[in-house]
Amino acid sequence: MRTFPQPAEAVVLDAVENVSSLWASLGVFFQGSLIEVMVVVLALCIYLVYVGTAKPKAPKIPINGNHRQTSSRGNGKGFTSVGNKAIGSCCKTDVSQQVQKLVVNLMQKSQKTNPAALLEKYEQIMQACGGNLRSHLADDQNASSMYLALVGCAAALPSTAPGPSRPCPGCTDGFSNMQRWISSLLADMQVCSFHRGVDFYAFIIKQLVHDQHFHEGLWVYDVMTKDGVEPNSALLISLLNTSILASESNRAFFFFEELCKVSPPSVRTVMTLLRLHTASKDWQGAVRVLDRMDSLGTSPDNLVLNNVLGL
Repeated sequence: MRTFPQPAEAVVLDAVENVSSLWASLGVFFQGSLIEVMVVVLALCIYLVYVGTAKPKAPKIPINGNHRQTSSRGNGKGFTSVGNKAIGSCCKTDVSQQVQKLVVNLMQKSQKTNPAALLEKYEQIMQACGGNLRSHLADDQNASSMYLALVGCAAALPSTAPGPSRPCPGCTDGFSNMQRWISSLLADMQVCSFHRGVDFYAFIIKQLVHDQHFHEGLWVYDVMTKDGVEPNSALLISLLNTSILASESNRAFFFFEELCKVSPPSVRTVMTLLRLHTASKDWQGAVRVLDRMDSLGTSPDNLVLNNVLGL
């Protein structure tokens, strides 16, 4: 059958229809592909989030010739060593805090209100640190301040208060509890190698004299000399006056002679000694004082001479 060519308008309409059909097919295809791509991307994101938040499992250690199994029933030497270090560090920190708290309380009014409690707390600290207080109180100045305050606590104790719970080095049966406390404190300072100079002992003697403990102040001088500390002229004058307050004239004369070895005594110190001879009506002793002044190159004034002539 013979076909005849179609008009130009029909050809154009057929072409447009074919292009529209093809475009619709492509739109459906790309729309479906886009949805699939979005689904794949969403699944990948969920996977990455899960992997990032999941906790990694610890690898298993194979039990063979090159690895030993770690068990809680083993000898535990490594664990014990680490544990002891941790406990030791914790205990050291705790003792250091107790020392700091004790120093703060000593610097406050607690020293006067409850001295027995502070001394007992000090005993507990010494027992906790095994006597090694130096590792918790390295500065000698702070240590001296703390021990001077503790001596003040010992001086403020009533006569019925108990002595230290630990053994007291060098204590005898005739010691008072205050002397036992001071002896124990000084012994601890020596064990811990804390500095004890003449100013330190002079402050203790001054504190004891202030609290009317004259004999104990003279006793501290004996402790000081055994410790190898030499008194200076100011301390010797204080000891001379303390001896007079304690009614120990012989020790007053002794300290006067010790003072003359260090420096020439002042007129005021000479007058203090002359009053002892005046009180005992000892004109011969007064003359010896004048001779001693002359040997030291110190001329007596009219007041001194009048006191001697009055005997």
